[in-house]
Amino acid sequence: MTIPTLIANYKEKELITRNKQAYSLVTQALNRIKADSSSMVLTDTINPNGDSAKVIADLSKYFKGSKVNNSRYNLKYVKPVENVTTNTNSSSQMEVPNLRLTNGMIIGINLRPDCRREYTCTKYNEDGSAKLDENGNPIQGTCVEKYCAKFMVDVNGENLPNQIGRDAFAFYITQDNYEFLCSIFAGCIEDIIKYNKLPDDVVDYEIGGEFVN
Repeated sequence: MTIPTLIANYKEKELITRNKQAYSLVTQALNRIKADSSSMVLTDTINPNGDSAKVIADLSKYFKGSKVNNSRYNLKYVKPVENVTTNTNSSSQMEVPNLRLTNGMIIGINLRPDCRREYTCTKYNEDGSAKLDENGNPIQGTCVEKYCAKFMVDVNGENLPNQIGRDAFAFYITQDNYEFLCSIFAGCIEDIIKYNKLPDDVVDYEIGGEFVN
């Protein structure tokens, strides 16, 4: 093997290990939260109608030594997703407030009041390009989000690659449980755990660069 290949393999193994550690920490914390709740309902503790800062402060006790922070940074998707207004590569952001753990992991939260959001959104193809109508205009539709809180976890903090599906993953708090986000644009943390490998179709691209499908 060449030195660049050896380095790439080492970095992938390191990210897989960090993903496994983060997944274990998060699931253990969520199960402890459920156990500590008299009703065994996560939303009794993670209140979608409450204050994000208070929820983060409450959660900090489940992660020893963690500190609350309010800075954002960009996160790429597994593959480029088209910004239909500028024809550039869009990105997600680390949620604020967030927790900075002693091992470098970051957990951000975004509460969804009433556990539902309905909004107009662009429809996308599997390659990240917008679906177009017969006149070449992006097709709009209605998207519905049925979660009470969304957590973004960055397993190595602000260190690169800062890409959902490689060193970051998301999970949702629903009205009675939690579930990990899996999609063609966000990868799947549970697949990394199951298959002991990162996604094969990850694309390294520039945020804000011209979208090319």
